[in-house]
Amino acid sequence: PSTTLATKQCGGKDKERATAMLMSDLTGTRHPLFLVLRMTKSKIKTVIQETLKERQGFGKRLWSSVEPLEAKNTCVIYGNPTTWWNATISLDFLKFHFGKRSDQATKNVLLLWDDFSAHWTDEVVAYAESINVVL
Repeated sequence: PSTTLATKQCGGKDKERATAMLMSDLTGTRHPLFLVLRMTKSKIKTVIQETLKERQGFGKRLWSSVEPLEAKNTCVIYGNPTTWWNATISLDFLKFHFGKRSDQATKNVLLLWDDFSAHWTDEVVAYAESINVVL
């Protein structure tokens, strides 16, 4: 989105954005925050793949600052040019929170997500089914 709800005229500049995914369970336990921040994309395709695979979308220099923040604040931080949640982050979210459950073969987990398209890609739905997460 490049517009605002304000009735006052804006300067036409893009707003700073962040996307956050918060999760707690039935007992009120809060789970680590997933955060998506704006990060410019490299123009070199091999570097793009490397940053996504190894550093969650951040370049080498910036990653050295982001990684300690994640550890200190018990959160997971991603960077992408649109600052939007995407299917890759949805998969990583499922893997992080539910992929290593010791009881995943015997117990189902109900995860309530909204209707956002990145939550419902074929790959995300198939992975959720494989680890007994009911979407």
